[in-house]
Amino acid sequence: MKFNNLMRLRIRQLHMLIVISEVGNIRKSAEKLNLTQPAVTKALHETENFMEVELFVRSNRGVIPTSYGNILINHAKIVMSQLSHACNDLSDLQTGHGAKIVVGTLIVASSKLLPHAIQNVQKQYPDIRVHAIEGVNDKLIPALLNNDIDLVVGRLSDFRYRDNIICEALYKTNAVIVVGANHPLVARKNLHLNDLLEWRWILPPKGTTVRRQIDKSFFDVNLQPPDEAVESVSFLLNQRLLQNTELVGVMPYEVAQEIMVKDNIHILPVTLPETSGYVGFSVNRNRTLPAVVRIFINILMASASELHPSNDLQK
Repeated sequence: MKFNNLMRLRIRQLHMLIVISEVGNIRKSAEKLNLTQPAVTKALHETENFMEVELFVRSNRGVIPTSYGNILINHAKIVMSQLSHACNDLSDLQTGHGAKIVVGTLIVASSKLLPHAIQNVQKQYPDIRVHAIEGVNDKLIPALLNNDIDLVVGRLSDFRYRDNIICEALYKTNAVIVVGANHPLVARKNLHLNDLLEWRWILPPKGTTVRRQIDKSFFDVNLQPPDEAVESVSFLLNQRLLQNTELVGVMPYEVAQEIMVKDNIHILPVTLPETSGYVGFSVNRNRTLPAVVRIFINILMASASELHPSNDLQK
């Protein structure tokens, strides 16, 4: 197997493999590549012969990458992403625009930490452009590994233990149970978790770190976790629903504290012990970070220290 020949593969071959894997059909891939179907079929055969391995399995339903194909395609995506970043950086240099950084953010970082850091970046480096993408870890971390995102800022999840990710904790946080200011539970005394099960809930998606921690907080006191009426991580949607319905929700403490007075949100005096965790940032271990990303990280760490000067990171 001529794996040493990888260095001789052309960029257009890598692009072709990515397109075929995404479309799963040779004819449709040819249309997307603006080529004929025979040309794509020939190019794929030549690439496979060159590598001396089968990259795709053909079937009546289309084509599926083999294990060899998946490995090569994953690396091809990284190469293409890096080239895209290089094109953007060169374009910025040519046009005189500042460097750009792409930040993935979770809701816990979107209320205070990230805005504070971006404000400080703009003061010190006004030419740096920041593109923020909000989401959940199961979407942001794969983008980070593909170098489509420069870093992810927010609550550190189970992904922090992956070999390809470097995580840095900045401060400790926890989630709180929230309702609208006019919710009947606001007037109740001596609340416990079991008192909340008669109400419908807004919850993070199943499989997320916070959702697992919420469920465990109930399991630990021999209760079944609540079923979600709404599954959402949209801050604005959740805020409006809490204000206008009798739903019960969960928010990071910093977010709830920020909006509770002006936006009629009330924090219930019921704890979720298992939701205690750390807010920080994650970067791709296998990537040499550009100078602009290192600048942003330094300012992010300084911003966290300003906002949480006494936060204990002892684990």
